[in-house]
Amino acid sequence: MKATLLIFTLLTFFTTKNRCERLKDGVYLVKHTSSNGAIDYRLSIYGESCNIQINDTLNVKGKVSWIGDCSLKLEPEVPIKQDTTELAKKLYQSFGQPFIKVEVTKGDTTFFRTTWTGNLHITINEGYFLKVK
Repeated sequence: MKATLLIFTLLTFFTTKNRCERLKDGVYLVKHTSSNGAIDYRLSIYGESCNIQINDTLNVKGKVSWIGDCSLKLEPEVPIKQDTTELAKKLYQSFGQPFIKVEVTKGDTTFFRTTWTGNLHITINEGYFLKVK
């Protein structure tokens, strides 16, 4: 009986579809609940294109790259200048690239966690996308 219950529980856990879904085209306010210095911004998504607006003064155009249905990367058209010291290169190689893991959507709010491709157990920040348009 215990073995049957354990097998049923494991099958249910591993076959249940993730409750995440891709962000639909539109405008979102991105709010951080655990930021580690990250600032809130406005994100517009239209197909694979995106625009990040920070404090009504800085606009960054870019591309949305989806990794499956539950993860995405926001890649600016003009790459951000990175630290090129040997230590920074080794850290970047070790941790990988940052990406956003979509957790769950409830109404107009989609919760996320930002992490590293090489260290999924490390959370950079958390927050939510609030769809406004």
